[in-house]
Amino acid sequence: MGTGVLVVVTLYGGNDGLNTVIPFEDAHYYRNRRTIGIPKKEVLKLTDKVGLHPRMGPLAELYKQGRVAVVQGVGYPEPD
Repeated sequence: MGTGVLVVVTLYGGNDGLNTVIPFEDAHYYRNRRTIGIPKKEVLKLTDKVGLHPRMGPLAELYKQGRVAVVQGVGYPEPD
C-alpha cells in the first residue's frame, strides 16, 4: 500500500469559491449571480448538489477516480 498525499490548495484574490465549487442545485446561487453564475448544464457534477467549473475537467476526472476530495470551508485563524 502506498503513502497518501495531502495537497491543500488555498486560492486568494481572484478566486471565486462559488464559481469553483458550484452549488448548482441552490436557487440562491443563480438568483444572486445572474451574470456570473455558471449555467447548470456546463457544471462538471461531482454530487447531486455541487460540481466544478467547466475548466476544471482534469480535477473532476481525478474526483471520479477517487483520487481527489473537495472539502469546503476549511481553514484556520490568522494563516501566514
